[in-house]
Amino acid sequence: MINRDASELEISTLLKAVYQKYGYDFSQYSQAHVRRRIMNRMAISRDNLIGTNFSDYFSDLHNAEDGCQHVFSKGILIGYPLTFINKKKTNVLFNGSVYNDDNGKVLGAVMVAREVSV
Repeated sequence: MINRDASELEISTLLKAVYQKYGYDFSQYSQAHVRRRIMNRMAISRDNLIGTNFSDYFSDLHNAEDGCQHVFSKGILIGYPLTFINKKKTNVLFNGSVYNDDNGKVLGAVMVAREVSV
């Protein structure tokens, strides 16, 4: 069973980080809607996603890991091409950014992949 408070906090944190970094305001979207969209796009349940390696969801494991390392070492990564493995292989551009507390301590990262046409 999903801990509803933890799930709402995760989505709230994600949406705040996206707004802070990219200026996109999704605050009017319901938590349930955002959760469904994320899970539908990934074609995997939240319970099966927790504790897995982010890089395992891309066709080139080492390239995906390099992208993640770049985000944490440089603070941002824009337009990094990867192939996402879901129901089919989907070409995506990966963007990532760390987010910090008021003292500059890294709290985590927001990593977003958007589908691109080939």
